[in-house]
Amino acid sequence: MKKRLLTLLVAAVSVLTLSACTEQTDITKVNPDKYITSMSEYKGLTLEAEQREVTDEMVENRIKYALESSLETIEVTGRALKNGDIANINYEGKIDGVAFEGGSNMGQDPYDLEIGSGMFIPGFEEGLIGMQSGETRDITVTFPEEYPAEHLAGKEAVFTVVLNSIKEQRVPELNDEYVAGLGIENVNTVEGLKVYMRQQLEIEAKNDYETQLNNEAMTKMLEICQFTDEVPEERYKYYYDNVVNMDTEYATQFGTDLETFVTTYYGFANTDEYYKQVEDSAMQAVQIDLVSSKILKSAGEKVTDKMVEADIEENLSNYGVSSVEEFKNNYNYDEYKSYLINKKALDIIIENANIVAPAATQEVEEVSE
Repeated sequence: MKKRLLTLLVAAVSVLTLSACTEQTDITKVNPDKYITSMSEYKGLTLEAEQREVTDEMVENRIKYALESSLETIEVTGRALKNGDIANINYEGKIDGVAFEGGSNMGQDPYDLEIGSGMFIPGFEEGLIGMQSGETRDITVTFPEEYPAEHLAGKEAVFTVVLNSIKEQRVPELNDEYVAGLGIENVNTVEGLKVYMRQQLEIEAKNDYETQLNNEAMTKMLEICQFTDEVPEERYKYYYDNVVNMDTEYATQFGTDLETFVTTYYGFANTDEYYKQVEDSAMQAVQIDLVSSKILKSAGEKVTDKMVEADIEENLSNYGVSSVEEFKNNYNYDEYKSYLINKKALDIIIENANIVAPAATQEVEEVSE
């Protein structure tokens, strides 16, 4: 991905970054009319989203992927080593008849080498093809001129290789025994696995559809409003610091600094470009908060503390706590309330929207007719 979209619109419907100690303005105490100069009708908006249908082919492909992701490694006998096999080898390399450092594992644990992986220098793996288990063979290769170890670069070497065994990776057979070994609760047969995979795909399709609607609704929320140049400063700073602190932590986990992280992993040209994106995203997130409050106010709706606590109670396990009080001690209660305000505003827009398939999908349907 060339550049991560550092939009905090996602944060407007996510509580993954809640913290108990972060200071920011409680959005419920901010008057949206101070920052929104006008708002168009929020009912009857057109949102583009497509509900993906789960087909038998999709179920079969998901099962095929599961099988190919759990390859079995099996020792084979009675044939020679071929490309794609795993060769269990011991080897010793010599240059002009003299062993060199790092060129041998004789007397040590054998090495499993996948033939065709390119893990060894050119010619080594190809030279093993055709060997039988238990065979010893001398393979002559030349180290590349650009080889990192300068004392070996461009040198011809002879490797004496012992092939201990040949192994191959096979796709498991789809049967009840394989399914039972997956450890999926109450899924012990092939037919049961098909039902389970279909359910998972349907959940994914539903989540994807809801994500499309939420993203569309958030975009429309910004389009129907005119804003002042001013925004609640503390709220803006909260979103801005949230992203920068999170990315700084990611950079530390990767063992680097923020500048290297955002240019290497996100693809920004420099930190100035990164900070500009963070500024824009923080501004959008604050505006989403303001529009959400405005919509609830216009609709005569509220998110009360009683509603917030009931929602927390319902989702205690998601946050690893056993009570609302424990949640309040570990997470930011006001931010959770803001999240529910955003969510409710999105629900109002979606419930009153005209939902259509994306234009590209409509064109395909018209051609097929």
